[in-house]
Amino acid sequence: MPAMLSHWFFSHSKVSTTHVRVLVPLLVLWFIWKSRNSARFEAASATPAQVIFRIEEFLDHMGTSHAFSRTSFAGDRDCPWARFGGPFRRDKDVAPVAWKKPPPGWLKLNTDASVLHGRASGGGVLRDHCGKVCFAYYKEFGELDVLEAEAQSLLHGLQLCADREVGALTVESNSNALVQLVCLDMGSKWPVCIVLREIKYLVQRMGASFHHVFREANSVADVLSFLQLGAQRVYVADAALPLRGQRRGSSGSSRSTSAS
Repeated sequence: MPAMLSHWFFSHSKVSTTHVRVLVPLLVLWFIWKSRNSARFEAASATPAQVIFRIEEFLDHMGTSHAFSRTSFAGDRDCPWARFGGPFRRDKDVAPVAWKKPPPGWLKLNTDASVLHGRASGGGVLRDHCGKVCFAYYKEFGELDVLEAEAQSLLHGLQLCADREVGALTVESNSNALVQLVCLDMGSKWPVCIVLREIKYLVQRMGASFHHVFREANSVADVLSFLQLGAQRVYVADAALPLRGQRRGSSGSSRSTSAS
């Protein structure tokens, strides 16, 4: 095992102590050790897929907190986390990204969340196959991290759908971590695991499908989640949707860009 790790660590001439080839093996060992302790002392089992997901989630959190530099991926620009290492030259394919209408007879729920100054809020919108708004919402959740806020916003949207006896439902979120937790039936830390249990119950009960989309295709929910309105709101028509410039305590004259 030491020989294998050394070969992995130093398998490229440009590898430094902060390189991803050094970091990933250490994380693999650390999360296996954590899973072993959880199994022994807390009777909590973890599959290999769950351990891999937790490692990938940890690396994603490191990337979003700007813990990487370009040298972390020297010689490994094809690494899935290299996007966190700053700009570099590469060929790019340009593809249009937009919200897509659901099939006739179906409804689509888009949800999102944001955390500003430690305060979490979420938003979402339900639309039909013509793109018409059935309802939209905004809700504040207090002090949560991003994943917890995403989960709470999704749960709130699903509860609103269940209250209205919505059928033939498809759901979209730009949180890839949340989509994997729900669709791959992976465990998570408390209290997210409690929220996930309720989400999975409602998804199964309504026969809904859940998919990841890019943020550009989730723009209405994204704008709603940032409004900071100070109270829970539910809107039942396109014309009732707030505008991007509307904020807590702002006047109507400050409205500028429509959330829709």
